[in-house]
Amino acid sequence: MCHGHTNIGLFMAVVKSGKETYTSRGNYICQSSETCNDTISSLQHINDFIETLNKF
Repeated sequence: MCHGHTNIGLFMAVVKSGKETYTSRGNYICQSSETCNDTISSLQHINDFIETLNKF
């Protein structure tokens, strides 16, 4: 989300993508929220991430 260079983790979720099919979706998230917060220059990436989560 912050697009910085730091340790990250992959957040994965399996979502229903059809009548009987499922798809894995993933986003890389900073492991240290403090470090991430220090490098955020725009809230757009966070808003996009939340919007994506709300679709499911």
